[in-house]
Amino acid sequence: MLNNNPLVTSLMLSFNSRDYVRSALNAAFEQSHNNLEIIVADDCSADDTCELVKRMFSEYTGSKKCRLIENSENKCTLNNFISATESASGELIVVSASDDISKPNRVSEIVKQW
Repeated sequence: MLNNNPLVTSLMLSFNSRDYVRSALNAAFEQSHNNLEIIVADDCSADDTCELVKRMFSEYTGSKKCRLIENSENKCTLNNFISATESASGELIVVSASDDISKPNRVSEIVKQW
């Protein structure tokens, strides 16, 4: 029997993205697929991206699980991605950058095709 509501990890890679991450996270919060784990993997940003993400996560009152991974040194995109996927709990991982704004049905459409 197929699982129509699998846990999906929305993995957002970020680096110095304080100007964009708010819109990207709001789009993640608004995803119609509710069994969603949102992970922001920050690659040692020099700006206040992590503080903004922490504040948004603390103010979020929805059902999605939220987690921030803060790298203590810059790993570059590929290594940031690899290490972040190791901590993902979802059966499926949907990747985005912190300046990507997804339509509310992005994850549910991917799950449907999967």
